[in-house]
Amino acid sequence: MEAAPYFGVDIDKLTLFVKPIPTNIFKSEIREEAAKLPGFLSIHMSEPIKKQNFIRYCWLVFQDEQSFNGASAVLNGLCIKNIELTVSKSSSKNRRLRILKHYPKNRLALDCRTCYNLIKTLDEEEGVQSNPLTEKPLAEDDASFDLYLLYLRRVHAYDYFTAQQFPDERSLTNKIGMAGLRIVSEVQQYDIPTVLKKNQQ
Repeated sequence: MEAAPYFGVDIDKLTLFVKPIPTNIFKSEIREEAAKLPGFLSIHMSEPIKKQNFIRYCWLVFQDEQSFNGASAVLNGLCIKNIELTVSKSSSKNRRLRILKHYPKNRLALDCRTCYNLIKTLDEEEGVQSNPLTEKPLAEDDASFDLYLLYLRRVHAYDYFTAQQFPDERSLTNKIGMAGLRIVSEVQQYDIPTVLKKNQQ
């Protein structure tokens, strides 16, 4: 790598926001229409919102600016089950960083080993056949730990410090934040010791 990797995610980049989806429109129906368009990459939908008649929100991600703009023109006003879709450029208000205070220096090696084993387990569950990260353990340093964390986030939508897995990285970002920051200290204990136990199970 020529530069340090970016460990957050821009959940608005090349992403269309589809305004509230009623309960009678399914994710598969929107995906079917979006898949007809060049450059379509993925679809993400929120959980039903109880306080708003169980509507859901939807985001469509595209490969490049050209496909993004073309999709916006085609999908805006498209009817599914007599419901007219309204799409716009995604503009999330969630730009927060999650800060882990008092990260103990003496836990780095253990966290690297835990991440390594966790990635192997999740890869096996998801059928990942080949992963250079698990061919052999990396050096037990900050750079390796960050790479492990990034892989868990991007590939498995898993947040190590809360021991939570999400349907996709957008859901993780909405709940946890777009990036994390560790503040290293000389303290000897985690402020969230139960998390390590859950990750090691």
